[in-house]
Amino acid sequence: MHQKYSTKTKTMSLPRPAVTAALIGLSAAVFYLILSTFANAEPPSEEWRTDLDAAITEANEEQQPVLVMFSAAWCPPCQMMKRDVLPQPEVKKSLESWVPVYIDTDKNGALANRYKATSIPTFVVLTSTGEELARFVGGMDAKIFRQRLDSLQENAIELGRVDSELKENTSDPKLLERKADVLADVGLTLIDPSRLEQSLQVYRQVVAADEKAAVKDDVAFLEALLQAMKRELEPAGQKLSAFAEQYPDSPRRPDALFWQAIIIAEQGNKERAGELLKQYVAQNAEGRYAAQAQDYIQSLDRPAGARG
Repeated sequence: MHQKYSTKTKTMSLPRPAVTAALIGLSAAVFYLILSTFANAEPPSEEWRTDLDAAITEANEEQQPVLVMFSAAWCPPCQMMKRDVLPQPEVKKSLESWVPVYIDTDKNGALANRYKATSIPTFVVLTSTGEELARFVGGMDAKIFRQRLDSLQENAIELGRVDSELKENTSDPKLLERKADVLADVGLTLIDPSRLEQSLQVYRQVVAADEKAAVKDDVAFLEALLQAMKRELEPAGQKLSAFAEQYPDSPRRPDALFWQAIIIAEQGNKERAGELLKQYVAQNAEGRYAAQAQDYIQSLDRPAGARG
């Protein structure tokens, strides 16, 4: 379920029409009129709901995740998604397992503010209970979009189930561990520090509820990784090295090896980083970061003048 995601997406910042109009000598009203000639603010198709609260209620009844698209008529990447991506058969097939919601930011700015959709298109993934699990921003091709939907669907469904069960027992360590596992998986796949921090806090709740819970390796790994993401590379690298020695059989070991290589590369020892990444690929050909590791290894094999 782990995919390599392209970061080459196109977005529009919110709200910018008045500024753009001023730059080209037009009033905002004329600017909107011109754009509305070429685009519209209607949902992509009839499957897309426009009432978020009603959609969450429906999702809860059907035990399906919610996908919210924040968009506008004047946003070219949004119109590209509506025209070229969302109607694709494989995308429509993936969306059958979701409750999709279309929000026009011009008509519902309050909701855009609530979800901090400052650039569009923004896609927000909610569980069946309405909790945000992930988000991704910008226009992209159909293959990448479908990969993101498919990789997030299972986790969104699982988190919705866990949250529903936690309402009955808020401190159940097994349920908390399941929740932390989902958040960690999403955070590691999308490289999302906020989701990783949330996961770490839930793992700490698990330890507080059950000192014998087998999650101390998760805590140690995430603490080191989050420190690395704050650019505290030396102590983070030391912690990951200690993690490898203390928890050699941890399921987090492959991810730890990858991030240890990234830290070493950031510190300037690219050859050593390449050696570790080759080790990672050899042991985890289908691993979460296998594609990224292969790309880095190939970049090292190219002549120095040809490296990007």
